[in-house]
Amino acid sequence: MKSREWKWGLIIGVVNIVWLIVSWLAGWHGGGIGSFQVAIVMGFFLSFVGFALAFREMTGTEPETTFSEGLRFGALVAALSALLTAGGWALYLWKVNPGMSAHLVSEVRAYYTSAGVAP
Repeated sequence: MKSREWKWGLIIGVVNIVWLIVSWLAGWHGGGIGSFQVAIVMGFFLSFVGFALAFREMTGTEPETTFSEGLRFGALVAALSALLTAGGWALYLWKVNPGMSAHLVSEVRAYYTSAGVAP
């Protein structure tokens, strides 16, 4: 594994963790389920931009990169960023906002109840 995979995996993972905390501080996690969904989608787009920049750097420095090398690069970056992001979510749910899971379950139940769906 080259240092470029580590670099971009860490950058994307840290950006995801920072976005999680920023969206929580903005109050998007305590409102309705819609605001939380918007925060999640925005986090997805931040990851997408990170991957686009990573592949741009890779092809800029190594223009002769083959498809399989690019696939390997993307898989390693994705694995590293996913591990870091999952660790950040675990810490968030364990220490920062331990009631988040129960809040989301109650929001989903309230949504389906208001739509007339039986339990």
